[in-house]
Amino acid sequence: MLQLVDADLDFPHEIIIAIKQLNLNVLEKIVHEVSDPFSVKYGNYLTREEIGKLTYNAVALDVVKKYLDINDIINYNQTLYGEYIQAYATRRKWEKMFNAKFMAYKHKSSGRIVFRSSSYTLDSSLVDHVFAVCNVADLPYFKVNNREHLKPNEVSLQSLSSHPSGFVTPSALQSYYNISSNEGNSLTSQTIYSSDGEYFSSTDLAAFQHTFGIPSHPVDDDLNNRDIQDLCNSYASRGDYLYYYDCFESNLDLQYILSVAQNVPTSIM
Repeated sequence: MLQLVDADLDFPHEIIIAIKQLNLNVLEKIVHEVSDPFSVKYGNYLTREEIGKLTYNAVALDVVKKYLDINDIINYNQTLYGEYIQAYATRRKWEKMFNAKFMAYKHKSSGRIVFRSSSYTLDSSLVDHVFAVCNVADLPYFKVNNREHLKPNEVSLQSLSSHPSGFVTPSALQSYYNISSNEGNSLTSQTIYSSDGEYFSSTDLAAFQHTFGIPSHPVDDDLNNRDIQDLCNSYASRGDYLYYYDCFESNLDLQYILSVAQNVPTSIM
């Protein structure tokens, strides 16, 4: 990232305030119990509503909202269970509230410009109630579009199967994790969680399995219709962020999980 010039302080800027959640130790214990085949609670997953109610921090949420109101911030909204507050104001206002200094930063590869401060300070009334404030000091993650190097219909994928040095291949995973057998149990199931505008390509998955000699196994259940090849070849921008709909993360996760746990019913959501 390259630092450029002073930011336009009167321009609207979005921040996201992460509220400290309650009962995280309880939630971690539940995660281990429902994931342990020898636990009586194995498979008894909580619903989204149950998790939301368990971690909901009404006191912290109220303190943060009152702080915004006192500072004349009226343009804000919260997530369903109060995990985050999304708020809008000028950068000048945020500088005053968080003792920050916004500057413009330019991404070397994409040319995208974002406005951030090198630091910020929480008001003493917020310290016990706020986990983090995003879009003030944290820089966004820009995905690099290296699609031209990884097309399954070109020589690169074939060369990986015979010259895998420097790449994470199915055989590398087997060796690193001491996997003695890739044969999964068809009586269980596995799921990939896809977020951040990620999609996958069933064509690419089939090419990957063919190249590395993995039994053909398409995704069994595409719950949210993530298999959209066209969206894997385009990009879009949202405010300070540049999103490539490249199938990178979702595709990679599906390829790896279906290579080390073969013949297991697999879904993506």
